[in-house]
Amino acid sequence: MKQLWFFLWAAWFFTGASTPASAAEPAWEDSVRKYRFLAKDAREKKDTEEALRYYAEYLKYRPDDPKAYFWIGELNYDKQDFPAARRAFGQALALDSLHLNSNFRLYEVFAQEQQPDSASFYLDRVLRLKPDDPGYLREQPRLKLAELYRSQGKAGQALRYYLQEAEAGTPDRQLVEDIAVLCEEVGEVDQALHWRQRLLTAQGGASSDQRATLESMVDLQVKAGDTKAALATLGQLVQLDSLNRYAYYSRYAQVAEKGGDQAARLKGLEGMAQANAKDPEPPLKLAELYLSAGDPKTAERWVQRGLRADPRNAYLILLKGDCLAHQNQEDQAIAAYEEAKADPAWATVAQQRIWQLRPPESLEEKLKREFFGKGKNAAPEEQTNK
Repeated sequence: MKQLWFFLWAAWFFTGASTPASAAEPAWEDSVRKYRFLAKDAREKKDTEEALRYYAEYLKYRPDDPKAYFWIGELNYDKQDFPAARRAFGQALALDSLHLNSNFRLYEVFAQEQQPDSASFYLDRVLRLKPDDPGYLREQPRLKLAELYRSQGKAGQALRYYLQEAEAGTPDRQLVEDIAVLCEEVGEVDQALHWRQRLLTAQGGASSDQRATLESMVDLQVKAGDTKAALATLGQLVQLDSLNRYAYYSRYAQVAEKGGDQAARLKGLEGMAQANAKDPEPPLKLAELYLSAGDPKTAERWVQRGLRADPRNAYLILLKGDCLAHQNQEDQAIAAYEEAKADPAWATVAQQRIWQLRPPESLEEKLKREFFGKGKNAAPEEQTNK
């Protein structure tokens, strides 16, 4: 019995010891290792066609390897065969939907093909898998996708990726401006103002850049119905760019009028008059406003200032008559109205003003005046004969 056990043990020992390890492995494992090695070697040697051929052979043995499909996609991507690359990356993801590199490459392929909706699907997956991976973020995929959406007029989708980029770090001035512009495009006025304010802070002392930002802020504040804020911003512009203060005061007066702020409107018009003494329009409007407010003396001062700029302006002359009439200077007022009548455009209005002060005579009054006037002025011999 002991001899039998010894014989069996010896047979097992010597048979196992003499059998090579490779002989116990299936033959296909040799092929797997061979083609994987050859494919990688060809790939590293930049022999694209050989690498593709070896990967095709390798997949006959390992059709479930997503990395092999990725490398096929990568090789086709390198030679700009995007349809073939897209198919291969898609096959990789069919086996492993979370394969990071395949997702990123599909984003790039669809971006190359100007298909931002498809590109965004794969980029979102990458960003969920590796939100802080510097390898991917170095390429600024969010910005590229945002610009692609923007070029196609899809402001809302572009804004989404610009905001993601801003939230991921400290946005530069260009990014802040892009966000502000897009917020305005999609009708997010409050957000547009918020980002314009951030841009203004980032611009520091660059007055030319600040001017453009402040002008945009005025438009947004007007849209938001915030008259007070718009007027304050226009005040900043006057201080920042005094050479263009006439235009800013003009806008100031317009915004104030629309907002029903009469005091601010007066300030804007007075600023216009100070900025350009040769323009009769601001004094004219100021005279109208002061007359309406029951202040004919101040109105007359503005009329005189307007007439210095344009002495023959019939409307200003008419307003001069109104100012005098309100101060009970009837004769001087009528003289001004008579002067205004020289302009056909204002002749009818001026005559009506005269009649308001001195109503026209009735026919009977006219005949009496003519009769008695004739008798009074008749020659002595004519009166004697009577």
